[in-house]
Amino acid sequence: MAEKTKKDIKTTFKNFFESEKLKKYLKPAIIVVVVVLLISVLVLSDFGKDGGGTVDDGGYNYFESAYAKLDDKNNIFQAVTWDNLDKILNSEGNYVILFGGAWSAATQEVIPYINETAKAHGIARIYVFDFKLDGGIGEADGIFTDISAPEYEYNYLYKKITERLTNYTAISGNTEEIKTKKSTVINEYTEYAAYKDGANQVLTGGRLLLDATENLPKIKVPTLLAYNKSYAVQTGGGVVLSPVIALADDVYAQGELNDTAKKDAYTYKLHNVFESLKKTVRGNGSGLIRADEYDYFGGANGETLHLKPGESHVFRSVTYYELIDMFSVRKEFALFFGGIWNPYTQGLAYYVNQAAKNIGAERVYFFDFSLDGTGQAIYKVNGTESADIDGTNYRLLKENYDLSLSIAGTLYADGDILNIQTKYSKLYAKLLSYIPDFESTWHTPDYLDYNGGYQKVVYGEESYPKIASATLLIYSKDNTNADGEAANALAWYEAEYEWEELQDTGKINTINALSGIASVFSKLPASLITATVGGSSGGGTSSQSGGGGEEELAPIDPDC
Repeated sequence: MAEKTKKDIKTTFKNFFESEKLKKYLKPAIIVVVVVLLISVLVLSDFGKDGGGTVDDGGYNYFESAYAKLDDKNNIFQAVTWDNLDKILNSEGNYVILFGGAWSAATQEVIPYINETAKAHGIARIYVFDFKLDGGIGEADGIFTDISAPEYEYNYLYKKITERLTNYTAISGNTEEIKTKKSTVINEYTEYAAYKDGANQVLTGGRLLLDATENLPKIKVPTLLAYNKSYAVQTGGGVVLSPVIALADDVYAQGELNDTAKKDAYTYKLHNVFESLKKTVRGNGSGLIRADEYDYFGGANGETLHLKPGESHVFRSVTYYELIDMFSVRKEFALFFGGIWNPYTQGLAYYVNQAAKNIGAERVYFFDFSLDGTGQAIYKVNGTESADIDGTNYRLLKENYDLSLSIAGTLYADGDILNIQTKYSKLYAKLLSYIPDFESTWHTPDYLDYNGGYQKVVYGEESYPKIASATLLIYSKDNTNADGEAANALAWYEAEYEWEELQDTGKINTINALSGIASVFSKLPASLITATVGGSSGGGTSSQSGGGGEEELAPIDPDC
């Protein structure tokens, strides 16, 4: 490591610990001791190759890695979790969204043409959502996460998407539907009878799956659409919301777009999708194309993580399939395991962000073990009884998309276990296989949490350490231990403190958390440290082309 880089790192750590925010929580003597120890480590150690580099590991891009025909490291695609997509669909502005996945040959075929045409129209970001929340990775092992599959217990996630795309069928002309089971929201702290013997269980929020069914529109894969939740058109019956402004959902076989005529026809449809964004600009005088970008860690989510409005941050959310690809391809990166919905993430994320910015880390990837990004539970009747539980005692089975749920949930006095869930443990096991040296210092296998949950994740006859709900980790693909064995978890710190537990001056929880975070970042490879200390800017932006100046968004299409 170059001497200048070492000096910069030592300075930023010193600034971090001497900041007014941290002085509030750490006693001066402790600050001095920790700073001296960390600077000593920095002086005596070399944390990677000299030079700057970025967290993108020399230009790594998931879409270029996963899509064979997309030869563009600077492509404009960004994969999003379900929760991220839900926030976009509920936000004001113009967004371009692609429903598809790397498992889909049709998506593989069209994605380079979407990228090229979008760039030609000045589009800076296209959000990609895969109905298979694991990217189809688990299907070889019989694990299915496709929320658009007929009569699947998680169709309520798919339904929430279709509820926003109210005019999808009218715009697409696609009348195909899927049959799904209905569900109902369970309010927090509502008591439902869970056992036939009459014992009650308190269900802390979620959904109850019903026997009744309904039909939902089947969205093609791939489908590219221009979206604005407030866009409306004037019809003979009045003003009608039409959030899907335009779309292209042609399905092509591998190599079919090598035919010039077919390629030209498809790119013309893409052209029309992007041009349709002009409709949201009142008067259409400037020919302006406006496409917005959404910051998942801004707004209400940022407030939940205790970030100030407009405050810069280093986080970027990644999907399960992105993370698996990163483990396989990337040399090194910083990773935070947590969920915005999780109280322990809400406690620690602010301090991770501050430490990362102060040392000059450009990016910390954010992965939620809950594949939908909500942590929401779904309750199913365990048996053939009707799900109408009013006045009747029924046993319920709780599930959700949390890959890291332990082998047991709530233990009752009669010894029965209600919340057994190992449905997605294989996906968790695959993830852990890339960090074989990880050992939890927070959750030990013989420890029962306050819900009686064993602190290990089981798949078949194997068990895996349960990663805490807020864990900062540095991944290094080529790192080995003294015996030459893979030691890819270069450093990590895990903790489960809520925000209030980290606010008392001099409290040991606060001291442990701040020193633990700093210790991990002291091992950050030099390639992940940028020349500019302070992090990247948060907040949504918009890209515009074809004109200049500000334009007023038009809620109603003036041409209809």
